[in-house]
Amino acid sequence: GPREIFLPAGRWLGHWRIKRPVRLIGAGADTVLDGGDTGTVLEIDGEDVTIQNLTVSHTGRRHTSEDAAVKASGKRHVLSRLAMHDVLFGASLAGCLGCRVERVHVQGRHGETELRGDGIKLWEASDSEVSHCLVEDVRDVVVWYSRDVKLQGNVVRRSRYGTHFMYTHDCSLSDSAVLDNTVGIFVMYSERLLVSGSVLAGAKGPAGVGLGFKDSDE
Repeated sequence: GPREIFLPAGRWLGHWRIKRPVRLIGAGADTVLDGGDTGTVLEIDGEDVTIQNLTVSHTGRRHTSEDAAVKASGKRHVLSRLAMHDVLFGASLAGCLGCRVERVHVQGRHGETELRGDGIKLWEASDSEVSHCLVEDVRDVVVWYSRDVKLQGNVVRRSRYGTHFMYTHDCSLSDSAVLDNTVGIFVMYSERLLVSGSVLAGAKGPAGVGLGFKDSDE
């Protein structure tokens, strides 16, 4: 099949799975992949898939299946210049090595924070990067069981954990703003995490804390 697919403006209703190297490029915000309020909208596997310049909306609402705008596993995938609106989970990378999430806007659903999904989730996603993303009204941004992950220039607002690191090593968070969340950044069972040039403000509620650590070193 073709290595590049250009998707024109319009609302495309359904669910998709990509399993080979390809660039899927939309015409901007008016190119919409709409999940119809069921399931995960787009699943990516394999290697070297790029999704760029479109909107993904209306996931399902099941936490048991972690219904997401985009789920990715494999190697070297890129999610770039995407809007994710009315979603349970936003970008979920699990077993995704050397992957990038850049200039993605995740807008979660309103309601009880604990009933939302994670805006950006990295699970066993070593050597990956998240940069210049805006994440609002989700549960958490999480980086778990990963090494050498870089978070740079991101904004996380009105969520529970601005960023939650667990069992992650040699990672960094820089030039970011973590605003009006219950917890700014929380680090658990991790080593050699560098946080620099960032603003942590507006932590709220009885559990409110800007920066917290549990059993972490260096």
